[in-house]
Amino acid sequence: ADVLLWKDKRISAGVLAAGTAIWSIFEVMEYNFLTLLCHLAMLVLGILFLWSVLAALFD
Repeated sequence: ADVLLWKDKRISAGVLAAGTAIWSIFEVMEYNFLTLLCHLAMLVLGILFLWSVLAALFD
C-alpha cells in the first residue's frame, strides 16, 4: 500500500521506472520473453566461467 500511495517516493519511483522499462522492452521494442531469458542465461554462464577461471588463477 505504501508504494501505491507514494509514501516512500524513492521506492515508488523505482517501481514506476522498472515497470516503464519492462513495458518499453516488451511492447515498444517487441522483445520476446524467451529471448530475454536466453540472453540472461548466457550472461550468467559467462560470468560463472570467468569467475572459475579467475579463481583458479588467484588460488
